[in-house]
Amino acid sequence: MEVTPVAVTLSPKEIKVIKCNGVGTCKKKKHNMYSLPKDYLSHIVVIDDQIPDRNCTSCERCCMDYGGWLQFQQVLYRIVKDPIFELVITVCIVLNTMFLALEHHGMSESVFRALDVGNKVFTSIFTFECTLKLMALSKEFFHCGWNIFDLIIVSASLLDLIFELVDGLSVLRGLRLLRVLKLAQSWITMKVLLSIIISTIGALGNLTLVLLIIIYIFAVIGMQLFSKDYLAEKFNPDPVPR
Repeated sequence: MEVTPVAVTLSPKEIKVIKCNGVGTCKKKKHNMYSLPKDYLSHIVVIDDQIPDRNCTSCERCCMDYGGWLQFQQVLYRIVKDPIFELVITVCIVLNTMFLALEHHGMSESVFRALDVGNKVFTSIFTFECTLKLMALSKEFFHCGWNIFDLIIVSASLLDLIFELVDGLSVLRGLRLLRVLKLAQSWITMKVLLSIIISTIGALGNLTLVLLIIIYIFAVIGMQLFSKDYLAEKFNPDPVPR
């Protein structure tokens, strides 16, 4: 197959034209189509090797080797978008949830240490994942709500480790259970159910307010009807006010 470079005035750079005419397989990836004469339109494949820039405008001025950074960032982008990478993270989420479920009152010291080590390992894995996505996506990272959600959970996990080291407290560990919601990214049924729940939050809020008003009304009515029948001496030994 002969490859002939052709200069096009409407294009900012040289393109390659492959005369395949739709016969056989063409392995070149088609990115952008430029305006060419009609006699070329039946047998062209345009190749654009420009690396996309996902960074903010000030990054180019701050980076010494911006071209090298873009190439490295593109490699990271391919890694985080790879299905195998997403599968590994999904398996880690499931395992982390199982580790959290194994915690119980009165567990032995060996079990406690094993779960604590597992917690630190999973926190390191998810921190590494979040860092990779931040480097690969740059400002596009914050365009996805799941990424922001994951960043919050990772930050809470790191703060939990800091509090545990300083004061021996573990006040934010429960937030890590929310990470299981990330399974909705790959589990379509769960994603649909979460979307339905989120879309009905407004209606549920109004319904909850109506229920609270009804409960308050009946509480006042009950107090008015039965307050005279209250016998204080029946509860004299009981220190709890009634």
